[in-house]
Amino acid sequence: DDLDRAIAAYQRALTFAPDQVKALKRLGAIRYKQGQGKEAAALLYQAQDADASDQGIAYAAILALQLDNRFAAAIAACHRALATHPSAELYNLLGECHEESGAIDLAGKAYRQSLSLDPNHVPAHRGLARLSSRAGHHQTAFASLEKVIALGKANTHDYANLGNLYFRTDARSAAEAAYREAIRLDPNH
Repeated sequence: DDLDRAIAAYQRALTFAPDQVKALKRLGAIRYKQGQGKEAAALLYQAQDADASDQGIAYAAILALQLDNRFAAAIAACHRALATHPSAELYNLLGECHEESGAIDLAGKAYRQSLSLDPNHVPAHRGLARLSSRAGHHQTAFASLEKVIALGKANTHDYANLGNLYFRTDARSAAEAAYREAIRLDPNH
């Protein structure tokens, strides 16, 4: 629990072995937790240069860029990573970056690509539900949230969002049932 000493130790280790992947990853993770996305991304990219086979590093670096609100850089990094290792997780992350930067059509396309690789990828279903709900495409939003529920991965927010959808479409009793389930899962919601 002594981050200052941990940072100092990792930095010292890196003076002896600048490409020590484990130290770079851990120092990057600390910077990420501290909200220093730019610094975290730089460390994680350095780790990725040292070990290009570790796709977790690329994902973490993209997350750091996203945290730092550097969406253009995060999107470019997603495309680079997807060129060599396409995955549902990376397409979902691309969708989130597009969504946060306001490119809604591209976000939807990325979420759908994620689901084409893994039809049970819960975060992509949630992203598609958010976009569809905002656009008034209620049936797509319902289908995505119902898939999350069918997979047994639904949380309080999923049920609350489902309740909101039912409410907007005048299905009051269904909305009430969804809200009650949200409250059952979290009585303080």
